[in-house]
Amino acid sequence: MNRLRERLSGLADARRHVHLTRRVAGDWDVTGLVLAVGRRLVLLHQTRDFQLDGYVLLPLRDIARVRCTAVDRFAEKVLAGEGLMENVGADWDVPLDDPSRALAALKRRGDYIVIECESRFAPEDDDFLIGPVVGLTDHEVAMRIFAPDGRWERDRSYVMLDTITQIQFDTPYINAFRKYLASPPLPRQRD
Repeated sequence: MNRLRERLSGLADARRHVHLTRRVAGDWDVTGLVLAVGRRLVLLHQTRDFQLDGYVLLPLRDIARVRCTAVDRFAEKVLAGEGLMENVGADWDVPLDDPSRALAALKRRGDYIVIECESRFAPEDDDFLIGPVVGLTDHEVAMRIFAPDGRWERDRSYVMLDTITQIQFDTPYINAFRKYLASPPLPRQRD
């Protein structure tokens, strides 16, 4: 884990574009520019189709492979040529020591987020939640989530922190949903 953290830290210092292969079903890669590395999390400014695509926090334990190749150099060249490299970075510090502290910071900011809990074995077992954080303990996060049709779920959803495989925030996808959502209904309390 220390070698991985050191490698990612060097890539963050140089603001390099990378492909990270993760230990989840389908070996989904995440692409982006490494911004910072903590004890348990790495922060990337995601890219997709030569565009900046918001931020993602990934647990270091789930990273199987780091690639930084000529393909990534070309992505950096395109992003720079399009004037996007000057927009890379977060304008505030995200705590990267543990998911609980990162989620607490996102809650304080009022961010809507995406939490994914991806299976290591079967993609059909994946969970995808989108909405604001409304509660947090050292082991669990509570969210107000909404469905793909923009309807809010009445009950809170709870996720164990150790099952989270990625946290996304300030993405075009999340921001578009938030712009057009109705206000959430009052939540029911957990029994």
